[in-house]
Amino acid sequence: MADDGGRAKAKMDELTSRGGLVGAYRLDGKGGGADIDWAAIDDDPLGDKVHGDIWVHLDRTGSRAKQWITGGARLPASAARGLLEPDPRPRFLYFPAGDDTPEGMLFVLRGFNFNPDAAAEDMVSIRMWIDEDRVITSRKRKVMSIDDRRQALLRGSGPRESIDVLVGINGSLLDRIEPKLSEMDGELSLYEDNDNSFGFKVIRSKIADLRRRIVIIRRYLSPQRGALVLAEREMPDWVGSEVRYTIHDSAVRLARLVDHLDEMRERAQAVQDELSLIENERMARISMRLTVIAAVFLPANMIAAIWGMNTGGLPFVDHSNGFWIVIAILVVLGAAGTYMARGLFK
Repeated sequence: MADDGGRAKAKMDELTSRGGLVGAYRLDGKGGGADIDWAAIDDDPLGDKVHGDIWVHLDRTGSRAKQWITGGARLPASAARGLLEPDPRPRFLYFPAGDDTPEGMLFVLRGFNFNPDAAAEDMVSIRMWIDEDRVITSRKRKVMSIDDRRQALLRGSGPRESIDVLVGINGSLLDRIEPKLSEMDGELSLYEDNDNSFGFKVIRSKIADLRRRIVIIRRYLSPQRGALVLAEREMPDWVGSEVRYTIHDSAVRLARLVDHLDEMRERAQAVQDELSLIENERMARISMRLTVIAAVFLPANMIAAIWGMNTGGLPFVDHSNGFWIVIAILVVLGAAGTYMARGLFK
């Protein structure tokens, strides 16, 4: 753990020294790319098809990254704010070309958090600006789906142009979401089929935690589906029909995942309702038994109270076996009451 902490600190120090530049590449159009630095980015901030599209991946907390996004990147002001927003909801925005800004799109997507010591449902955000010759991605926490694309570049099987970065990252996000939801579904099925081996309180706690996770995940996946549906309609012509179809397919996949979340939420609610019913029935049985016990001993209490009065005329007071006679009466009454109430204790 100490080594992991040291490596993480070293990585943060490196990012700080680079001004938040996690990585930047000039795509070669064949699935590979060459590393570029801030100097190359400043010389050609917009990229071009002749020399190759550029992909700039930034840590949004870096000081130079912030300055470049809000200035040198030549982005619309609202797009720059979107790339730096701390906790954004998934969305899509289209920007027509301006006097000094290219036509482009802003995507904000969410994916599961697979960083060490992190909860998967604490979803990481990916912010992307995409125009015809350039893509800018920004994040705070590490995003595995972005690392997938960067590793693919090293293997020569990465994005060929700017829009391919979006397609690859979005597909990788979905590929990671589906198995996680299947895992949660299996967990829910285990609680549904439970034979009380976990214990009532344990199951109730786990179901409540599962419902909380479902709500958090759905909070982001539902608007993410809406963002992709909107993107399919409003993306510019240079995107191409194949990419539109891919985005449409992603929206359909997300719709199925949201439906799956809704189904799991209803099943979890049904399990919780069943647990509440079982608990209410258990408490009702306990209350009934206590009531019956009180009713069985009520005559005995009344007799004891009567014989406890300090007045004359009480029967058996002067009888030599009066005590045992009263005890016998109490035993008979108790036995009779117990016999009549025996069915309530089953």
